Formats: sequence, C-alpha cells, structure tokens
Amino acid sequence: MTKKLNDVLTGEGTNLVYISGMLDGRQIDCEGPIDLPYKINKPTWPFIPAIPEYDPSKFTHPVFNYGAGNFEEQDEKSQGKLIIDLQNQVKDLKKNLDDKTKENASLKAQISAVQKGQVQTTEVLGQLLPAVQSLSQFAQTLQKKEGDK
Repeated sequence: MTKKLNDVLTGEGTNLVYISGMLDGRQIDCEGPIDLPYKINKPTWPFIPAIPEYDPSKFTHPVFNYGAGNFEEQDEKSQGKLIIDLQNQVKDLKKNLDDKTKENASLKAQISAVQKGQVQTTEVLGQLLPAVQSLSQFAQTLQKKEGDK
C-alpha cells in the first residue's frame, strides 16, 4: 500500500502555506496560500505557514527572509526608500563619529592638563619637604631647649 505524505509527516499547524524561494529551478518570491499535503507551524524553506504571524498582505512585492524570519518588501520604491534611509543612517553615524572624535580630543586635552598639574604638585611637594624637615628639626631643638630649662 502506498503511503501519503501526511501519513509520514503528521504535525501541528496549517497546511496552507506561502512559497518563497527556489522551487523546481524557478525563483518564487511569494505565492500562495497553497495547500500542502502536510502541516507546518514555522517557516521551512521554501514554505511559510499562512498564519497571521507571517502575513505578506501588507507588502507590494514580498520576499521571505528566512534568516530574519519575516517577509520583506522588494519593490523598487521600497528599495529606493531603504537606500535613502541607509544613506541618512550613514550620515548620522559620520556626524556621531565626528562629535565623538572632538569629544575625545577635548578629554585628552583635559587629561594632559591634569597630568601637568600633578607634575607641578609633585615638584612643589618636593620643594616643601626639605622646608618641613627643617621646621621639624627646629621644633625639636626648641623642645629640647624648653626641656633643659
């Protein structure tokens, strides 16, 4: 007795699908819904279950992106808008990079000023240390003299 595909692949989901991909040597962007002899509940190349989660009706020329798990628009108008959006994002990123580069230069200048201040403070402390030692010796001498009286 010959078995049917749905006897072997009994699953949950729907047997109504969209086709998006290469099938029988032909590229199909989006066709359907088509009745399969078995059920699926998630995209399985080149089939996409005809469920609300994977609804291509809001697109003019949909193609399924299996990596992202969604339909994407492929008409020229949308592609042109996508290119313009990408150009704007690149422009914004360049501006952001320029701003960060200027901010980085400012921070480097501030760090350099702090380092110079630390060097100057160290030099002043180096000059004060002998004076403090002299004062300490002078104070000890005064205490000795006071103690000798």
